[in-house]
Amino acid sequence: MYDPARGDWYTSAVGDAARRNGQPVKVCGDRSLSESLIATGFYYDRGEMMRCTLRAIEECFNQQIHGIRRFGAATLDLCMVGCGQFGGFFEYRLSPWDFAAGGLFVELAGGKVSTTRGEPLGLVPSGVVASNGWLHETLVGITTKHHPPAKL
Repeated sequence: MYDPARGDWYTSAVGDAARRNGQPVKVCGDRSLSESLIATGFYYDRGEMMRCTLRAIEECFNQQIHGIRRFGAATLDLCMVGCGQFGGFFEYRLSPWDFAAGGLFVELAGGKVSTTRGEPLGLVPSGVVASNGWLHETLVGITTKHHPPAKL
C-alpha cells in the first residue's frame, strides 16, 4: 500500500512482518480508549448509517479518547493502526478491496481485525474494526451497540 502524500510504502505478507518503508512496525501499547487516537470512516450514506457512526464517535469521546481522525482511505487508516499511530479504527461498511491488505497489515503488526460485530472478516462488504488488540473488545462493544440496521 502506498501513501502518496507522505511517500510511505506499507507492505505485509503472510509469514513476514508488517513493514513501513522496509522497517518492521508494531501496534501501539494503549490499554484504554483514554490513551488513544481513533480513526473512522464514513460510508457514502448520509442517513441512518451516518447517524450510527456519529453516535459511535460520541460514545468514544465519552470514554475520553484523545481524538478522532478521518482521512478518507481505509487502507491507510488500517496501516496507521498497524504502525501504532492509532489505537483503533472502525467503519460500518467497506468492500474487501478496502480492508483486505490493510487488515493483514494490522494483524502482522500484532493487532486484531474483525467485523463491527466482532465476527471474523470475510471477502464480502462488511463493517470493520481494527485495533491494537487491547482495545478491540471495547471498540466492538461500541460499534455493536450503535450498529446500523441490517436493511441499510
